[in-house]
Amino acid sequence: MVKFATLNLLHWAKPGIFWHQKDAQRVHTPASWAAKTGWLASVLATIDADVIAFQEVVSAGELQYLCDQLGYSEFAFITEPRFNADEPSVYTNASLAIASRFPIREAHEIGGFGGLIKDTILDSAAQFSRPALRAVINVPPIGEMVIYSVHLKSPGTRVDADVIDTIEGNEAKLSRYFLERAEAGVDQVAKRAGEAAALYARVRHDLSHDRLRPVLVMGDFNDGPQSYTLDIITQRRTVHALGSAHGDALPDDLPELARNYLLFDTEQWAASQQPQRPATFRDPTTEKTAILDYILVSAGLHPDTPARRATFADYQVYADHFEEALDANTSSDHAPVIVTIEPT
Repeated sequence: MVKFATLNLLHWAKPGIFWHQKDAQRVHTPASWAAKTGWLASVLATIDADVIAFQEVVSAGELQYLCDQLGYSEFAFITEPRFNADEPSVYTNASLAIASRFPIREAHEIGGFGGLIKDTILDSAAQFSRPALRAVINVPPIGEMVIYSVHLKSPGTRVDADVIDTIEGNEAKLSRYFLERAEAGVDQVAKRAGEAAALYARVRHDLSHDRLRPVLVMGDFNDGPQSYTLDIITQRRTVHALGSAHGDALPDDLPELARNYLLFDTEQWAASQQPQRPATFRDPTTEKTAILDYILVSAGLHPDTPARRATFADYQVYADHFEEALDANTSSDHAPVIVTIEPT
């Protein structure tokens, strides 16, 4: 059995680094950092995953040291986090990492949209808000597996306060605010869709010479299970027409052919084992929960693929800190998702 996990760490930034703005409530004290480090060490020991994809990593050296202490001798961290040019102690965008007990053969970022710029309405400036991290890992006895750690564009729609402040009268301010928010909404939806399509295209490339190559895409997708974001990256929608062929004219082996080009949400295979899908996110302000984190796999790990090299065995969400109502800053507002894969 081999276990894979994904976890958004929420502001993994050591003391002295502020998140998003310079505010005493947005920085770790030595005590809160020790609590967060201790919590993460406990979680990693409990879930006992062999490969872990992390999101919201700022202090990569501290994360690598902790993982190494826990037996993860391999660590990939490619893209540096971004900091405010005027306030260099304030980070504006975090990065991603992968820790592994098995050898990481290669690792690089996926940051551009490639052919999507030419073939869609996305403009030439479009790119990943946080470049995805792709690693090739040798996992015995399965062999080479491709692992992605991803953190898609957040759904936040921020409106520039300076724009609103220039307008006279509260009704006029509110009218402009709604317009600005609508335009910001278009931007975040389009970018997230573009990121999903770019990831799907990259996975297709991974499978182009070996359709059974095991691929896992793990991370925070910032969208729900029924979202179009998931439709794009999994291509799960039924094929009703293939060129001019449709209905009875479609090939009989279409489901088997299609499986080679899809990604599969592993939770769907565990759905019969639980009354409802467990939440992976808890808003620390409203306490509302959502499902934002996923582990997707290729046909090489699908239970119905005859020549698969390994297959899904179990799906879990470890959310004890939600139930205990721990402070999100010293734990996380996300819960780790864990999938067990069994070699064939």
